[in-house]
Amino acid sequence: MANWAKSGTYSNVTEIQYNGIECVKKELKEERFTEKNLARFQREYEILKSISHPNITRVYEINGASYIMEKADCDLEEYVLKNELSEEEIERIIDGIASGLACLHDHEDQIIHRDLKPSNVLMFNGIPKISDLGVCKPLLNNFIKTSAYSKELMGSMRYMSDAHKEGDAEPTFHYDIFALGRLIYFLEKKEHPPLERSTITITCVIKLLFL
Repeated sequence: MANWAKSGTYSNVTEIQYNGIECVKKELKEERFTEKNLARFQREYEILKSISHPNITRVYEINGASYIMEKADCDLEEYVLKNELSEEEIERIIDGIASGLACLHDHEDQIIHRDLKPSNVLMFNGIPKISDLGVCKPLLNNFIKTSAYSKELMGSMRYMSDAHKEGDAEPTFHYDIFALGRLIYFLEKKEHPPLERSTITITCVIKLLFL
């Protein structure tokens, strides 16, 4: 599978060599450059840098509005759509994502990802790693915070719980647990979950609880 470098809404990603290793440079787009977005970008790096876990993407160095990270083969969306996955592999991927998510939640700052979806999970030789923490919420707020976090609606609608969509209450870990249940739906069905809640997606959440 070809090595992966994909630009997103807020950043460009380009392949580079770093200390003899093939990596990518993630750089905040010029048209997205604001004080708030820069604070989010730098917070994302600092949180990722503080974590060493096999299911969290590694970062190496930051320089202003760009940082260097390990290079993936593809994201989970591409991986699922291009491969026929056995039930065993699906369970292994779910276990990996759940382990990475637990690491974020158990972090000393209690990190809520808030935008867990297939394109924000990167694949490395079949191993899933959570990435893209730009809209995460550290519950204990020891990282850059005042300009980096607001109560504006963050995330992807198809992977949001009703509470997340309403946006009235403070974020909780349940945001991520619900999104993980919808990721299971995507893994099993090879399609994104419907916008409305369904018994199928609820079944996927129940399956998660009994893995």
